[in-house]
Amino acid sequence: MHRRNAAKRAIQTFKDHFKAVLCSCDPRFPLFYWCLLVLQTVLTLNLLRTSRPNPKHSTWSCLNGPYDYNARPIAPLGTYVIMHQKPNQRATWAPSGIDDWYVGPDFKRY
Repeated sequence: MHRRNAAKRAIQTFKDHFKAVLCSCDPRFPLFYWCLLVLQTVLTLNLLRTSRPNPKHSTWSCLNGPYDYNARPIAPLGTYVIMHQKPNQRATWAPSGIDDWYVGPDFKRY
């Protein structure tokens, strides 16, 4: 019985969640960046799943504490964005932003 094995069920849940993430990306999103989407996929999955020892909390909050949405907002993965460039990183008459893709929150910076 595959349903009784918790590890197989968790792997299948992750695969289904990751396929849903890939299908919701912008059609122009380059699929060779798929490895950059794994971090937020695991994050959102752990925020949605309840913890086994304490069902009142998410798995993420049991492992890492409460998630601060103000410090690290979450957006749909694979979204086309325009990132602002600082004036010392661009030419004088260059545009203020560059085209890029949203691939997840940055845990190294606030």
